[in-house]
Amino acid sequence: LALDGSPVISELWTDAPDFNAPSISPTGFDAGFSYCSQLNFDFFPADATLENCEDLISVTADMEHSYLGDLEINVTCPNGQSVLLQEQAGGGIYLGEPVDFEDDLTEGNCYQYGWSETSTLGQIEDGANASSVTYVDALGNNVTANIANPGIYQLDAGNTLCDLVGCPLNGTWEFCFTDLLG
Repeated sequence: LALDGSPVISELWTDAPDFNAPSISPTGFDAGFSYCSQLNFDFFPADATLENCEDLISVTADMEHSYLGDLEINVTCPNGQSVLLQEQAGGGIYLGEPVDFEDDLTEGNCYQYGWSETSTLGQIEDGANASSVTYVDALGNNVTANIANPGIYQLDAGNTLCDLVGCPLNGTWEFCFTDLLG
């Protein structure tokens, strides 16, 4: 092997094309209803499936909500396999900077949160990665709240993204929130 000092030109490789995910807008204050965002993928090879858990790096979303303890969050793949990312827990921890006034559906400021098998942050609801934050909400109100820091968290105990192994990559994936309190 001879090295002559000539520069090597590398090319950045990306696996999947960019896409814009639809948003879930506030739709009401009814307890127990699920609000879902659907993502339709069609750019993977035909019949491609998730073969290894390690190939699914994380599930992330930009979100805001006034009370983490209200929510269950899950992801479902095209064949119906589902994983619970967040079980109802976390008490008064906020996600992002919501507008938290009864009967107001004004959207707040989202932070990016995610779940991964390799996270070292712990579970989002344990509050260890939450901070007291003062902000001005979208209606001009001064708010101080305990907000989960943006980041990639562990799934709730007993849940694993590995349960999505075998899922088809192409098709409609759903990201759903169930607000268990009105």
